[in-house]
Amino acid sequence: MDADVVGLMDVASLLTLRNFRDKYLADMGYRNLVLIKGNDTRGIDVGLMSPFPVTGIKSHKGVTFPVPDQPAPQKLGRDLLQASIKLPGGDDFSFCLRGCKRHISGIFSFGWRVA
Repeated sequence: MDADVVGLMDVASLLTLRNFRDKYLADMGYRNLVLIKGNDTRGIDVGLMSPFPVTGIKSHKGVTFPVPDQPAPQKLGRDLLQASIKLPGGDDFSFCLRGCKRHISGIFSFGWRVA
């Protein structure tokens, strides 16, 4: 693997992310680690690893939005991590990472999948 950024979902903690990197990717140069706490209280968070400096991160966990045919605004089941890194030439590269929920069923399943 020779990725400039590795995005991960369902990460339990920054320590878990660090241990994963150190055990499996120690020689890959992923010096910069980021983990953000999501909406899920079970420790299912979104993280990233990059050899390049992380110049910005933003969580969208509190954002709500309307979904057609739903009685109330919805929010993301997992967080949406917006991040920027500084590339070797000096340019900033921005991107988003999102952990996706498994499919659920029931009366509100459409709204959850849209969210």
